[in-house]
Amino acid sequence: MKFSARILVWALVAVCPVSLGAATYYLDGSEGDDAGAGTSRGAGAWRTWARLMTGVNSAQPGDMFLARPGRYYAANGGGSDDNWRNLKGPVSGSSDAWITISVDTDYSGDVELVG
Repeated sequence: MKFSARILVWALVAVCPVSLGAATYYLDGSEGDDAGAGTSRGAGAWRTWARLMTGVNSAQPGDMFLARPGRYYAANGGGSDDNWRNLKGPVSGSSDAWITISVDTDYSGDVELVG
């Protein structure tokens, strides 16, 4: 039984490429804190879309950014600084290790980006 379980694990590793060192970052508009690392859900997540984009600008291949459903604002407080839209680059994944921004499916709902 142990032998077949090991084969299954190795088969999954061979089929599902994973970038070593890839990280997952979280965005939570209600519980997050931009001063944090963004590496866990809830209070450990970032709070604003601007902070998320700062993280994306230093992303490595395979990094994933998950946003908790909710409303996020392009410019904090409706200000005129919307440079958050521009990736500073070079930011690049690879064919087998994409940089991904997605909805955190541990929660139900949609992400709304305003402004």
